[in-house]
Amino acid sequence: MKEAKSYYSIGEAAKAAGMTEETLRHYDRVGLVKPSKRDEWTSYRYYTEQDVVRLNTVYALRQMELPLKKIKEVLAYDDLRKIVDFLTEAEQTADKKIAALQYSKSKIQAAKRDYARKLQTERRTEQVFVQRLPARVIMLSDEAEKPALDDLWNYLGRFYSQIEPSRREEFAFEDLAGLYTEGGRSRLFAVCLRHGEARGLITLPENMMPEDGGDQEGPAEMEGYEDEA
Repeated sequence: MKEAKSYYSIGEAAKAAGMTEETLRHYDRVGLVKPSKRDEWTSYRYYTEQDVVRLNTVYALRQMELPLKKIKEVLAYDDLRKIVDFLTEAEQTADKKIAALQYSKSKIQAAKRDYARKLQTERRTEQVFVQRLPARVIMLSDEAEKPALDDLWNYLGRFYSQIEPSRREEFAFEDLAGLYTEGGRSRLFAVCLRHGEARGLITLPENMMPEDGGDQEGPAEMEGYEDEA
């Protein structure tokens, strides 16, 4: 078993207590923690194990924002019971602070997750793209409008509302929000994965929409928006 050292230099004691050498010199000057030994020729300070314990106690109490004057007063008690009682109370106070910080941290983490989800959604919904589609059936909305961000959360709901309730099981749509423009009129569209009979259905021929704004055939253009529904 490693034998305990009789004395520690100021550097060793500072490292053991998580402090700087200058802090130990200051504590010596104000009489808070004095080294047990001082070389009469070099004036070097030397600390015992008990001195290091006292330094660690001071460090812990300082983390609780206690002033040095109060710490010095407590550690100067002749009655050891008073010191133990004070440290017990300080420990309980520390537990409360830790619990409060953990609660605050959980709230911060929850807020961070919420804002991260919003940021991800914002990035996705703002990424407008134009793509060439194969022949497929789409359903157009009844109203001429452009989708707002709030619409995208329940985008497909507007199309299901155009279908008779008894026939809604016949329909399924891709998770894609889009704007279909023809003859100067723009309407929202949803791409059908399967469909029955309903108003607003049209069939798009393959490669009908111009992708680069050239003179390709096709009377209509469509913009797509990723949907988070």
